[in-house]
Amino acid sequence: MIDVSLKGTIYLTQIVSKIMIKEKKGHILNISSMAGLKGVNKNASIYTAAKYGITGFSETISKYLIEHGIYVINLCPGGINTSMWKDCDYVFGNENRKHLMNPIEVAEVIEFILTRNRETTMFKNMVFFPFCEIDKY
Repeated sequence: MIDVSLKGTIYLTQIVSKIMIKEKKGHILNISSMAGLKGVNKNASIYTAAKYGITGFSETISKYLIEHGIYVINLCPGGINTSMWKDCDYVFGNENRKHLMNPIEVAEVIEFILTRNRETTMFKNMVFFPFCEIDKY
């Protein structure tokens, strides 16, 4: 989890930011999680640590990269209906899994962010979650 989620985000950001700095523009969109803002489950300590790391890294690197015309956006979605949850009924309960967000909804949020006018709108941390999580957060 740490190697793929956190280190992968850091290493990929290092690679693409060098190119973007030369171009003096770009967007880096990191996907963290609600778990990157709040410890959400007693069974997810390493997942939460990786996601907190992504959130902190995104916030910090954005302060440097904005000077080069590069926007770093950190997405913190709640539960998305993917195979990750197939054995995790203890988190949402089997009944609530049907209310998780669809991956296409996350793609629509990304499209919305990337099509905004950079002169008038800036995104840093975008938090969104399905209704079944309202009481959990």
